[in-house]
Amino acid sequence: MNPDREDIGASLVELIPLLRARFRIGVFGSTARGQHRETSDIDILVEFKKGGATFDNFMELIFSLKIP
Repeated sequence: MNPDREDIGASLVELIPLLRARFRIGVFGSTARGQHRETSDIDILVEFKKGGATFDNFMELIFSLKIP
């Protein structure tokens, strides 16, 4: 794993409780299977709760967070 990916992964781990409070989230693909490579991305699935937050709310939250 390259340093940028490690930094992003560590940041996501710290943010999971905050994100799960408002959204259903999961990781899929090679990262979830433990088969990622140095050039792999991190695939994240976000499911919005009915009558809850919207995609716009999610993007506002993500852009307000400090992710390397």
